[in-house]
Amino acid sequence: MGQIGQLRNTSGTVIDNTPTLFVLVYDDNDDGLFPGGLRTNKSLDSSNGPSIHATFAGKSQSSLKPGALIGADKILMTGTINGTEGFAVFDLLTADLDGTGVVLESGRHYALYWFPGVSTPSIPTSNFQVGGIQETIDFTGDGAGYIGMQIPPDGHTVTTLVYDADLGGDISDPARFTAINANPEPTLYAQWRTLHFPDPGDFANDAISGPLACPSGDGVSNLVRYAHGVGPHTQVTGLMPVLAATPEAPFTFRFRYDPTKTDLAWRVTAGNQLTDWTQVLFDSRTSQIPPLDDGWLPVPLPPNLGGGPAMDPRMFARLEVIELAP
Repeated sequence: MGQIGQLRNTSGTVIDNTPTLFVLVYDDNDDGLFPGGLRTNKSLDSSNGPSIHATFAGKSQSSLKPGALIGADKILMTGTINGTEGFAVFDLLTADLDGTGVVLESGRHYALYWFPGVSTPSIPTSNFQVGGIQETIDFTGDGAGYIGMQIPPDGHTVTTLVYDADLGGDISDPARFTAINANPEPTLYAQWRTLHFPDPGDFANDAISGPLACPSGDGVSNLVRYAHGVGPHTQVTGLMPVLAATPEAPFTFRFRYDPTKTDLAWRVTAGNQLTDWTQVLFDSRTSQIPPLDDGWLPVPLPPNLGGGPAMDPRMFARLEVIELAP
């Protein structure tokens, strides 16, 4: 759970003590595009403001309810907030919204739209403002970005825009968007276990909530799920390690790496047999961390594990996630 707030209108004024409609949209078809022209790493600006305004103009209460489609995407949440109070946002990586038919997956993207001065769950056909922000935005300056509605971290301010088509189509000066009381994802396995296993019996049972347990039955342990920022029953399709060809190496082992999980070590081992994992190609405790590609860490595979000139006829690689002692 967390709260985000302090939205502003086209004049840059905080929407203070004025009920303001918001709509939270999930990239249901996973194409990186959102209603009106928001897309991955692109929030509302002068190029998409008119189309976003037109997309929402005249939307009724029934068309904005959770679970409804808007274009190819699905509405997760609608409601009203006051600008200085913020509003509750589900932990979208782990929570299901009952009755919507939405299956949430880590790595998917989300967008938030807000409508200054609109307090009802329907939108006028004209004379309204709209703001929009897409959640994968770099707040750190290192290009890493964030995934999973961590927008933005507590106390951070980002620049976005609010559009009003009834003012000659002008875009206001950048309006600020500030997080308040935003709770980050767990950064220790003990925290993750407490969050996802509130039942005292499940929490105490290592066969259910222990790091090596797999309550989902899909073979992916709780520790690996924690490492990838998802819950014990969340689908992990698209998160597991992959082999890819790169300009630097014919074969590169890629896995998702989260440096905020300080209680974990990440190790890539390889061998020529499935019973031999003696070659350590990467260890987060001793290896230099290369630049990440949207959260993925690349480990080039050598042509020959023994250092010889001929390419190994076969090679296996795997990711090991190790819980470190406190």
